[in-house]
Amino acid sequence: TRLYLGVHTPADVLVGSAIPLFFIVVLRPAIYHADGKHIPKLLAAMVLLCAAFVGYMEYFPFPSNVDGDNLHSALKNSYTLLGALLGMIVVFKVDEKRNFDTGAVWYAQVLKTALGLALALAVKEGLKLPLESLFGGHMVARAIRYALLVMFAGILWPMTFPFFQRLGRKGEA
Repeated sequence: TRLYLGVHTPADVLVGSAIPLFFIVVLRPAIYHADGKHIPKLLAAMVLLCAAFVGYMEYFPFPSNVDGDNLHSALKNSYTLLGALLGMIVVFKVDEKRNFDTGAVWYAQVLKTALGLALALAVKEGLKLPLESLFGGHMVARAIRYALLVMFAGILWPMTFPFFQRLGRKGEA
């Protein structure tokens, strides 16, 4: 439909199909079979790819007839991806040292999920204006916001899991 509407070219569709296939065929097995010492190398390679994406979006001389909305959306996505990945690296390092137990009774899991999603949304939206103001509207604010969001979801929120585990044990000694 995007080709029919003239929004994308066949090259867009081919590249858009090739990238996920690359991740599925090449990176997924590498990540799946990697032991702990190789994960940092994989994460570093991913950061380099994300940084290259940001650099491409920032500095490539796109033709003037390129759809500005799509270009802006791609730029936002590049910074979002880079920020989320950088946050994930911090989460990985923390999780290596402190493995969070996720077990709890079903209703505590539901409560944990609902509250976690609500708080993550609050963090995401609550940081938007302050960071954009601090960085003058530059997309680096978006990268920092998503890094902080991932760190909240992967480090701070899991610190509450012992509370949710106790919800199902009220009568136990």
